[in-house]
Amino acid sequence: MADSQMIIVRCSAEQKIQTRKNHWSNWGAPLGFTEQGWVDRFAQMEQHAWAERDRYVTWALVRKDDPTSTDMLAHCEIFKRKSIAANPGSSQVKEVFSYGIASVFTPPPNRGKGYARILLRMLHYVIAPPTLLPPFPSHWGTAPDIGGFRDAAFSVLYSGVGDKYYATCRRGDGESSQAGWVRHKVTLRTWKVSTIEGEETGQEGWEWLGADSLGSLEEAIEQEMIQGLGKDASDRYRFAILPSWSLFKVHALRSEISPASKKYPGRPYGLVLPATNGNDESQRPFATWTFPEGEAAEPTLEVTCARHAVPFEAIQTAARKAGCRKISMWGSTGDWDKYGPELDENEPVPCYVVYGRKAEECDWNWAQQ
Repeated sequence: MADSQMIIVRCSAEQKIQTRKNHWSNWGAPLGFTEQGWVDRFAQMEQHAWAERDRYVTWALVRKDDPTSTDMLAHCEIFKRKSIAANPGSSQVKEVFSYGIASVFTPPPNRGKGYARILLRMLHYVIAPPTLLPPFPSHWGTAPDIGGFRDAAFSVLYSGVGDKYYATCRRGDGESSQAGWVRHKVTLRTWKVSTIEGEETGQEGWEWLGADSLGSLEEAIEQEMIQGLGKDASDRYRFAILPSWSLFKVHALRSEISPASKKYPGRPYGLVLPATNGNDESQRPFATWTFPEGEAAEPTLEVTCARHAVPFEAIQTAARKAGCRKISMWGSTGDWDKYGPELDENEPVPCYVVYGRKAEECDWNWAQQ
């Protein structure tokens, strides 16, 4: 099929439900979901702040002569995120928008034809300003004209197929084209949880957080990230995704509504410790985390954020409290490395593209969140 015979569309309600049915057997069933449970999972995710005002949208590549068909060639989701960036040589931090790309899927009958790559190449022209992109290739037909988007400073995704494929989802075509999403190197650290429980004392003032309480951390962290990004005038473009619009909670909710969570009712998803060394309340150490969705997965406390020198012993206590045997985290924090983590630089594979800039000139800060 010629490229000009395909277009990218925002999924209708019927198409959106079909996308979830399409990938249930690959992604939902192994986690213990029924097909309807998998569909309902996404419907629940849409009821929260991160999905409001077109912040969570499903897109599909379809035949131009049948744009409402549920026989989609490929499909994906995007999440709009409040973000920040600083230009080279400047300490001034500006607020921008970014998009996370997720659930890229090609139905089995349509595989091997490059449809997912075409979808993602067209997606650049949906989310990014035209002025920051190479010309839309004429042999693709007409550029997408979909209102409400085209405001991305950058976009990110977390690849499950290695570090090469998404870079080939290029912007434009021919000599003027530019790479798609390129890998951001980050190390996955994994620690074994000590099975020797010490005297679980010294927990005075500890505050355990449920999923609904995680939003209380957002504002303070936003201000810290803004200050951190602007503390020096680097010669590189720096960017980061803020935890606004319940970004901390989305990880916890995804875990909470999984079948595996039924084994561990009431697990906390965060811990705030008392302020140390005379620091004020805004400097209290804290950590947030989530858990794997799969019923068969080894119970693991997956740290999503840690601030203000959280003692590793506190994370060990949190893991034991949640019934976990392992602790994992992308990147590093404080002195946790002295506790001997296993290091994996091959998984996961976060990738990014900054519109209007070369990847090698940019730094993605706090990519593990």
